Amino acid sequence: MNSFIHKNSDDMNYKYKFWLNGAKKEGVLYPLYFRILVNGNKTETQTSIMVKKGDWDEKKKQVKASNPNHELYNLTIEKQIEQFNEAVKYLIANDVDYDALDVKNQMKGKFKKKTNYHPKIESFEQVMVLVINKMIKEKKHKEGTIARYKQSGKLFSEFVKTVRFKDLDPDHAVDFENHLLSKKYEQNTVVRYVKHVKTILYTAAKAKFIPDNPIRLHTTRGMLKKPIKYLELEELKRIEKKQFEIDRLNKVRDIFLLQCYSGMAYADIIQFRIEDIAMIDGKYFITKQRKKTGQIFHLPLLNKARNLMEKYEWKLPNMSNQKMNAYLKEIGTLCGISTNLTTHIARKTFATLSLNNDVPVETVSKMIGHANVRMTLDAYAEIMPSKMIKDTMDMNNLF
Repeated sequence: MNSFIHKNSDDMNYKYKFWLNGAKKEGVLYPLYFRILVNGNKTETQTSIMVKKGDWDEKKKQVKASNPNHELYNLTIEKQIEQFNEAVKYLIANDVDYDALDVKNQMKGKFKKKTNYHPKIESFEQVMVLVINKMIKEKKHKEGTIARYKQSGKLFSEFVKTVRFKDLDPDHAVDFENHLLSKKYEQNTVVRYVKHVKTILYTAAKAKFIPDNPIRLHTTRGMLKKPIKYLELEELKRIEKKQFEIDRLNKVRDIFLLQCYSGMAYADIIQFRIEDIAMIDGKYFITKQRKKTGQIFHLPLLNKARNLMEKYEWKLPNMSNQKMNAYLKEIGTLCGISTNLTTHIARKTFATLSLNNDVPVETVSKMIGHANVRMTLDAYAEIMPSKMIKDTMDMNNLF
């Protein structure tokens, strides 16, 4: 593997580079960084890889075999290079005059073309229409996501219909929150609506539809923590054993179980290909990029998951998330399970059962594709006390 890839496309010169940042001392873990350079312009990001100086081959730009995770890490490096090359190809194919940050954003699926400023904005409703049309045109958001932004925007537009856009300020966001709470909306719903409005205005400002986001200084209320919903092992086994007369329900059950065995989000599992399977240290792993965040994850292919994939000859049934959840509700009723089954419950089940069975939180975080451990700790904080009690039961014997 080369230190750099250097290519020319018309007048564009682009490169990438991997290096251990600040690696001076032996025996110390250092982060591996990835740098993008376009015509001298550069940006860089820290990868998820941490290795010792002696485990890094500076010439080959690979993790040496002396590191027990070298195959996994080198696969991550290869995926990063593949993302880089695909991002550059996309930008060239779309005739974009890009820089290093554009390449980085495209690698994450966040690249946006510049748009013209609309100087005659008089109301929030005009801004909302421009942003919603932009979302539809770019085709980067699902219909359901756009519908939610539209719903939030309409509520705010109705609330501030007598306010000129140039007079909008953070106080209007506070008043909007209080108005919704007075109408008996749940706090988490109110928080989502306000966040959608702020995103609409942020997007409009970034696209140069408006000079600035007038409520950017507003501090959104915090979300109220809700108990994590997941299946107990006994409930999972109940679903496993259940055979349905309708074949459609059997297929839905299999996909749900596959999520429980792998932790993959539904958006990722319906895009699964056999090429996503990799052999690492003699074991099979699912190596894939999360559709939602762009994070690369590595999941052990458990025997039950593999059996289900082989059952469908590695080509899994495909249906909308909405239909899946509707059928899962029927399955839950037939199996006598009180928890409202959804595709997201399956992902929560995998993570929770993993944590409760002594899989380290750092490992679970990487398996489910969280950007960092903090995200996992925040999401599953409520189950950690019970695990802490279990882990520390024998500590009295230590002292």
